[in-house]
Parts: sequence; structure tokens; C-alpha cells
Amino acid sequence: MTDPVSYGAAQSTCRDYVCSACWGDLDYKQPDPSNPRVAQVFCTRCGDATPGLLRRRFAEWLTERNEQQLAEARYALRDTIPWLKVKQPKLSEAELIKSLGF
Repeated sequence: MTDPVSYGAAQSTCRDYVCSACWGDLDYKQPDPSNPRVAQVFCTRCGDATPGLLRRRFAEWLTERNEQQLAEARYALRDTIPWLKVKQPKLSEAELIKSLGF
């Protein structure tokens, strides 16, 4: 959990940042009901163990870059790893249900 900040700063922090550990969304709460102008920011997944913050734009950029690298690796390795080339046939809804044992 971060140090207490103003209510407006907590709102903008939740909008512009994510948790640095899990890249989860942030939320805020008022630790002291007698002072409604102060809030604490925390991760919705990590809770009080929120280690820090990461800019949302940077996390989105990293995700896009990782997806691009994955596509490039699959393309580069398509002749080396046979199952990368195999197109799995699309199963109908009835076939999917049957494969699940129903």
C-alpha cells in the first residue's frame, strides 16, 4: 500500500498506473473516515502487499512488444518445431461437449 495522498491524486494514480508486481488495476480507500480528503492506493489483487506502481502505458507497451516477439518466434521456429505448423481443426459445439465427456 502506498503512502496516503490526496483524494484527487489517488483517482489519477489509479487511472494512470498499475501494480508493479502483477500489473493489476489499482483502487483507493480512505484509511481515516474523519479525513475524507486523504486516500491510500492499493492493488486489487495484491492488496496491502502492493510493492509499487508502474505506468499503465509502459505495461501496455511491454505487453504489445511481448506479443509481437511471440509471433516472430513462432514464425522463425515453424520449421523446427512441428506442432507450431499444425493447424488444429475447429470443433463444433457438439464435438467440444463430447470431448469433455458430456
